[in-house]
Amino acid sequence: MTDRQVVESVLFLKPTGGDHGAIKKFFEDEQVLERASRKPGFLGSKLYSPVNDGEYTMVRALWASEDAYRGWVDDPWRAENAERHAGVFEAMELTGGGGSLYEVVLSVEPGAEIRD
Repeated sequence: MTDRQVVESVLFLKPTGGDHGAIKKFFEDEQVLERASRKPGFLGSKLYSPVNDGEYTMVRALWASEDAYRGWVDDPWRAENAERHAGVFEAMELTGGGGSLYEVVLSVEPGAEIRD
């Protein structure tokens, strides 16, 4: 695996019972994002609920490197948690576990200067 600077993981979750609120509650109760935040190389994460019916809940996280993200994917807590989350959601994971991984190639902050 090539170690790139700053990557973003994107994972889509399908609610088992159709209730996206149950996914939010699960993430709150299990402190999923807080646990991820304790991993070296974690830079931030957000959980998104869909605005329109029929879409997926989405989790995005920024990591300092692919290896940092792999440390989260391989965390034993995630494997132990798999049975608990199966009753709440199905993760659309890639082969080998985890979500899609993207290299951050362009980022703009509010008020960015525009070149003439």
